[in-house]
Amino acid sequence: MCSAYIHTDQNDQYLGKSGDHNCHLPVPETIELSIFKEKVKERIVKETVAIGKIYDNELASATLSEAALALASLPNEAS
Repeated sequence: MCSAYIHTDQNDQYLGKSGDHNCHLPVPETIELSIFKEKVKERIVKETVAIGKIYDNELASATLSEAALALASLPNEAS
């Protein structure tokens, strides 16, 4: 796992970095899941619908690769 971090402010403006990111290639499935989880979190904050329902709806409408789907958590396991 990569130990590098990019630090941004609340407006997603770059502030700095820490750690080394030269030790591996990017993992597309991880990027897909990160984007998916961010969408779920945004809806959870904005809506009053049950978290599991939001997760299910987003998972159904997502265009994730088979590898990313295999890595995705079930709604009751998601954190």
